[in-house]
Amino acid sequence: MITFNKSEQKEFSLQTKVILKDLLMDKEYTQLFLKCLSGFIESTPVSSFRHEDLMVAAETENHEILLSYVEQILIYMSEVAVDTSRHVPVYTTRQLAIYFGVSVTTINLWIKAGRFTNVDKREEDKFFVPKNSLWLSSTGKVISVATVVEDYKKENSVQYEETDELTFLQNQLYQYFQKYNGTFEETLGSRKEEELTAEEESDKELWIFFLNKLKDIDSI
Repeated sequence: MITFNKSEQKEFSLQTKVILKDLLMDKEYTQLFLKCLSGFIESTPVSSFRHEDLMVAAETENHEILLSYVEQILIYMSEVAVDTSRHVPVYTTRQLAIYFGVSVTTINLWIKAGRFTNVDKREEDKFFVPKNSLWLSSTGKVISVATVVEDYKKENSVQYEETDELTFLQNQLYQYFQKYNGTFEETLGSRKEEELTAEEESDKELWIFFLNKLKDIDSI
């Protein structure tokens, strides 16, 4: 992955006018470039720029107005590019464990091994991984976290569509009850972390997750 650091962002901001003057000299490329910027504005609701303002600037005969407005957009884009978690959702290790179907311990080991990009450590021993992070699988394949999350949601949305949330949670909890021949407290909940296999640790995390979701519903 090509990285874009803060010093490069600063240099880009200083050279934006020079870059734009060359780029906007060709009318055909100018139209293509403006369409690209228009798409960026439309799909970036957190930005302060508006599609209509760009179109007005493009239609004006004053080249300097267009140049100035596009320059502001490019500088903003460079700021977003260098701060990857600024406008992107982030996930805790527990959330990632659910999405990846592994234990929290496994996620932490992957983080320490550098298998996630753009990891943010905000508190002592607490890591956050942005949605646009990339994950290196054991086979060497690079997969975006966003893809893993979407796949998980699609898989589970089918189950949610077939039944209501309460029934879905009850079914999930019953599966664990059958698998371990008892309640959470009687089985995985009573065992130490070091006694659990990787599969059991993953099941424990998910079991806790579903139990908490059920409590949330019961409290409504």
